[in-house]
Amino acid sequence: ERIYELLITIKMDYGRSLGEIINWIHYGIPIQEKGIKEVPPLVELEMHINLYFPELKETHKEFVAHIHAFGKIFMESRFLDHKNLSLTKKQSETEKFIASSEVIESKVAAYQEKIAGIVKT
Repeated sequence: ERIYELLITIKMDYGRSLGEIINWIHYGIPIQEKGIKEVPPLVELEMHINLYFPELKETHKEFVAHIHAFGKIFMESRFLDHKNLSLTKKQSETEKFIASSEVIESKVAAYQEKIAGIVKT
């Protein structure tokens, strides 16, 4: 159950990040720094997989690769000045994030299906 909740939290976090980066690219609204108050959901998820569901390690590894890909383009874009970009270039930049976010959402759904399958057996 906790793993399922963590996946929902991660999906919501990346949805917020998508909104923040779109606002940064199109409107110059700064991205808010987030202080870490507890174990990040991705770290907790990895802990649960390693301790209780080793059969999901490959699924987790693939999932994390997509999370890192989103994070890479997020950090690259976060420190660029988008003010002088044309609308077409801003839209192109935004499309990269939307595509990456859609992959994360599909990976979360696939991960949840695998967990449900394991729990049912």
